[in-house]
Amino acid sequence: MNRKPDIYFCLLAAAIAPTAYAAEQQNIVELDEVVVTAPLQDKVSESAVPVTVLSDEELRMKVGHSIGDTLKNELGISNQSFGPGVGTPVIRGQSGPRVRVLNNGIGSNDVSAISPDHATSVEPLLAERIEVLRGPATLLYGSGAMGGVVNVIDNRIPGKLPDKLLGGALEQRFDSTSDETSTTMKLEGGQGNIAYHLDGFYRNRNNLDIGGRGIDTAAVAITDPSLTVVDNPKGVLNNTGAEAISGSAGLSWIGEPGFAGASINHLENNYGIAPDGTGEET
Repeated sequence: MNRKPDIYFCLLAAAIAPTAYAAEQQNIVELDEVVVTAPLQDKVSESAVPVTVLSDEELRMKVGHSIGDTLKNELGISNQSFGPGVGTPVIRGQSGPRVRVLNNGIGSNDVSAISPDHATSVEPLLAERIEVLRGPATLLYGSGAMGGVVNVIDNRIPGKLPDKLLGGALEQRFDSTSDETSTTMKLEGGQGNIAYHLDGFYRNRNNLDIGGRGIDTAAVAITDPSLTVVDNPKGVLNNTGAEAISGSAGLSWIGEPGFAGASINHLENNYGIAPDGTGEET
């Protein structure tokens, strides 16, 4: 009985398999990112709605003292700052209540929308993803949000089951200009239909070191001729130190129809406002 044809067939199949696999690998096409938490239906590259997304390593590299400081280098966005303790985003020249700041899709209802010298209750150190939405779609979040919408996602209420019971991260930062140290901690996990999330941070800094005078008197003479600058510190910007501590916990039940959860958060933020040059107490 001759078995040679079977042997040739096996050798031929073995030679074709790697070639077919290599061809399949070359035909893999990487698709564009799809934003599912903002009200978008299309790919980012094909959408008519301008959207900016910060996440993963890019977000960690750009995280600043505030949400405005974090987004200030993005296209069309600047920081409305009263010092390092306060910073709200300005989108296309609009600020305050015209830029809606959300936390996991829910409005951050604090006094920063009324007065820009108040800090927001949204902390970028705890964010996992930040989405900036501009254009007509912002009206879904209120008629006043004509400037844009900033949605900070921190997974405080878990929406999907983690793949292990316990996971976490620890981040330590240092800023030499103000001797600022900040420590951020996150723990999350789940089992069965239950998922949990714990996070917290502590931040402490001194007055900000600057390379010269705190106030440009020539610019003040043009923008506000009636202002007389009597207090113009050099080298150090007074009253810019701060201390903040926060902790939160969240729990969710996750099943086939969806998920239901709740969270609680506590934030203490004690910060100073830089002097305006008049010599009056801030």
